[in-house]
Amino acid sequence: NLLGANFDGTRLERVDWGGPCTNETAARTALREGRHDEASSCFEEAEEVYRILRRAYDGAGRFEQAGAFFRREMTMRRMLLPRFSGARFWSKLVDLFCAYGESPPRVILSATLLNVVIAFLFFFAGVNGPDGALCVDLSQGFWVNCEMYLNCLYYTVVTFTTLGYGEITPATLFTRHLASTHAFAGAFMMAMFVTVFGKKMTRG
Repeated sequence: NLLGANFDGTRLERVDWGGPCTNETAARTALREGRHDEASSCFEEAEEVYRILRRAYDGAGRFEQAGAFFRREMTMRRMLLPRFSGARFWSKLVDLFCAYGESPPRVILSATLLNVVIAFLFFFAGVNGPDGALCVDLSQGFWVNCEMYLNCLYYTVVTFTTLGYGEITPATLFTRHLASTHAFAGAFMMAMFVTVFGKKMTRG
């Protein structure tokens, strides 16, 4: 329990902090047992502990550790939000997609998974290819369907990157809206990657 601790002038090299602080552990235990007021109080204490450690590491120029504590701090802040609120949902998405700006590889993984899933939606809904419809066809063989899916995956990536060669086009109202939404998500996630990657490179 480091609540109120002062790390001014402290050497922080080679410190192994282990798992969560005792305040977070107590908060999660209280939450499981239905003691919500106590859980909220402990989550606030845990947020403050992680903020203290994050500032200490920032001041020491150890930005990798500071980033790890920043993510824990933001997680505690999320736990204080109403459970089914839009703000908490958005905070969880930011954590999943980029770990609150601390993980460029997570942005790449999220983008890859998103493209794979959306490609399946295009595959089942159908899109217009240069030689006819591209969609699942159970009367065709496995490899033919694999080729069609790979074409849908290609279309998905081209849409995601807003490249848009135009040889494959949406076939229905659903796929048109799906393509436009996916293009918007692609522009957003590419900007997110540039921001996160730039932040990590700048901080060292």
